[in-house]
Amino acid sequence: MTDMLLSGVQLHCLQRLCASRESKTPPLELDPDQKKLPGLVIDSMRPKALARVIESVPVEDLPPQVIYLVELGLELEKIQEIISRFPRFAYHILEGKVKPLVEFLVELGVPKSGIPNILYRRPQLCGISVSKNLIPAMKCLEDELGIDKQKWSKLMLWFPAMFTHSRRKINSTVSFLTEMGISKGWPQILTLSIESNLRPKWEFFLSMGYPRSELVNFPTYFSYSLEGRIKPRYALMEFCGVRLPLNH
Repeated sequence: MTDMLLSGVQLHCLQRLCASRESKTPPLELDPDQKKLPGLVIDSMRPKALARVIESVPVEDLPPQVIYLVELGLELEKIQEIISRFPRFAYHILEGKVKPLVEFLVELGVPKSGIPNILYRRPQLCGISVSKNLIPAMKCLEDELGIDKQKWSKLMLWFPAMFTHSRRKINSTVSFLTEMGISKGWPQILTLSIESNLRPKWEFFLSMGYPRSELVNFPTYFSYSLEGRIKPRYALMEFCGVRLPLNH
């Protein structure tokens, strides 16, 4: 029936749009300041940090936290890669930072096999206090989002970055999204900057003429790139004279 209602050009455009459709859980778009990890601007630390875990060093001479992580399942090459991005990682002491975090994650229900990937994706977790930072952040997420405690382990596996943000950051993002009527289904966008990411996408959403219910039902919209994904697809729809739901 749809084919009969669309012209040949419109059908071709619709096929292009559908062919370029991404998963509804796309890789999260990082803010510019998130891409510039602290380790990238501490050039003076990098050589010394990497020297602590070079492959030529006998295993017994590696720092204890490195040995611990290797035994946990984090490959030495990945540890070196983390340190090249985030040199401070090499200086987090075992008993004071690394081990308490790993033990906390295990208590949370995170399988040990998943912890290496969490640390690889978000090494900053090793630099924060479990009692002073991590637990309060989780409490804030529980209060603001009503997240079931049984889901903490899965959220840690999927979105570890959200646990490294301050209560102030979480509250401000939650307030911004709540004002739009979005009250659930968006843990993956909590890490995005309001001013450089969420607000520009919100303003462009308003310009497209969709009802707000489209955004409420598809908050994952905010995880797409505005310049690389959202604007080009909207321009193509306008050119083709077709209108697709926001989640297509």
